[in-house]
Amino acid sequence: MKFKVNAEAFQNAISPVCLVAEKGVVKDYPSSFKITLTVSGDKMTAVADGGAITAQTLIDASWLGVIFERDGEVTVNSTDFQQTINSFHNSDELIFELSQPSDPSHGKELIIRKADSPDEFQSVPVFNELCSFAELSVSNKDPKIQIKRNVFASYANKIVFAHGFQMSMKSLTYWVLRATKNGTLRFVAGDGQRFAVADIEGKDILSVSEDVNILFPNEQTPALISVLNKVNCENIEISSNKKSLAVKCGNTIINFYNCDPSITWYDENRFLNRESQFKCVTKIGSWKGAVKGLLATNNEEAKKQNHPHFCHLSFDASNKLINSKSDSSMKSSRKISIEDCTGQSNESLAIKCASLYINEAFSKGTEEDRVQIEIDDPTKPIVIRYYAGDKVSDPSLMTKNNNSVTEKFAVFFATNK
Repeated sequence: MKFKVNAEAFQNAISPVCLVAEKGVVKDYPSSFKITLTVSGDKMTAVADGGAITAQTLIDASWLGVIFERDGEVTVNSTDFQQTINSFHNSDELIFELSQPSDPSHGKELIIRKADSPDEFQSVPVFNELCSFAELSVSNKDPKIQIKRNVFASYANKIVFAHGFQMSMKSLTYWVLRATKNGTLRFVAGDGQRFAVADIEGKDILSVSEDVNILFPNEQTPALISVLNKVNCENIEISSNKKSLAVKCGNTIINFYNCDPSITWYDENRFLNRESQFKCVTKIGSWKGAVKGLLATNNEEAKKQNHPHFCHLSFDASNKLINSKSDSSMKSSRKISIEDCTGQSNESLAIKCASLYINEAFSKGTEEDRVQIEIDDPTKPIVIRYYAGDKVSDPSLMTKNNNSVTEKFAVFFATNK
C-alpha cells in the first residue's frame, strides 16, 4: 500500500473513525482502539470496529487530492497513528507506505515520510487483525429519519447528563429519540431517578414519513456526538432494523449493534402532563448562593462517607420564599425568592432530594432565565421547566427560539422520604 496526501486534510478525513475507535468501545474486543485503511484503485476506506459500534469513512482521490499509488490494507493503533501524523506540519505532503523491515522478526511497519524530504520519516507498527464493517440491512418497512446534523448533535448532547448505565435497569441504558411526521422531535434520557426532555420544532429540521421512536445506546452516544461535531454535512440519515441502527453523515457511516428490540422505554408524559398542586416561578440566578452553599457542605470528608448528599427544600407561598437547607457535617440554610406561585403552600410543603439534581437543574441556563417548578406531592418527582415567564403559565408557552429552532426543555427527578 502506498499513497500521498496532505497531512491536515488526511487527519481531518480519518478523524470520525478514530473517534469511534477510541470512544464507547468494548475494551477487550480484538480490534478496539484500532483502525484499518484499505486502498483499492482510486478509493480508500477507513474503518473502526469497537464491538458495539463500527464506523466507515470513504475517501476518494477527488475529495482530498490523494494520489493512490499501490493497493493494500493496514491496521494501526488509532491514537499512535493520529499522533504520528500530527508530528508533521499541517501543510506537509506525506507519503504513506507499507514496508517490510530488513529484520523479518520486527514485522511490517507503516512508514510516513515528508514528500519533499524523504529522509524525514516516522513509523508505526501494524497489526494482523482487520477491523470489519458491514452496511446495515434495512427493509422499506424499517424506520428512516433525516435530521439536521447540528440539531441532533446539540440536543443529544444536552440530555447526556441524565444518561443511565445500570444494567439492572436495561431500558435506561438507552436514550430515546421520538420523531413525528408533523415535524417535531423529542430527545429523552433518564437513569431512573432523574430525566431530561428536550422538545424541538423548526422548519426543515426533520424528514420522516411516520411517527417513530429510536433507542440509542448511552455508552456509545458520546462517540456519535463527537463525530457529528467533526463532520461537514448538513443532514444525517438514521435507519434502524430493530436490532441495530445506522447513522450516515456525509462520507461516514456509524453502526450501533446489540440493540434490544424487546425494550420498552418509560412514558415521560406521566409526569410532564400531570396537573401539579403547586407551581412557582423563580430565576436561576436566585439559586446561585443556595447551590454554592449546598456544594460547600458536600466537602471531601462528606464524600469519603460514600453516601448520597441531600438537601431539603421548603416552599413558603405567603412570603414567596424557598428555604434550602443541608444538614450534613457542614450545614447550610439559604433563601430563594419566588416571583409568582399558584396553589396553597406553607412551611409544611417540603421535599428532600439529592443535591446533585439541584446543582444540575440550575446550571442549565443563564442567571436571568426563569424556571417553573411544579410539585404535586412531596413524595412524587419534582418537575422543572425552563424558559418560563415571570408568571406561572401553561407549559406550551415556555419556549426558546434559537436559529429558527423552537425548544422546550424540562427535567424531573425523584424526591426522598
